[in-house]
Amino acid sequence: YGAVAGIKVDEKADQYALEQGLFLIRPAGDSVAIDMKEDFQAKVW
Repeated sequence: YGAVAGIKVDEKADQYALEQGLFLIRPAGDSVAIDMKEDFQAKVW
């Protein structure tokens, strides 16, 4: 599996990452959160 992480993620970049089956990791307070839609399907690389 793969992931994209960033402090500030461009809207087009996050959509592209999700379309490619990559997890999207964003800041969430003092931690991070994996951001994905309900129908997200991660791709095996």
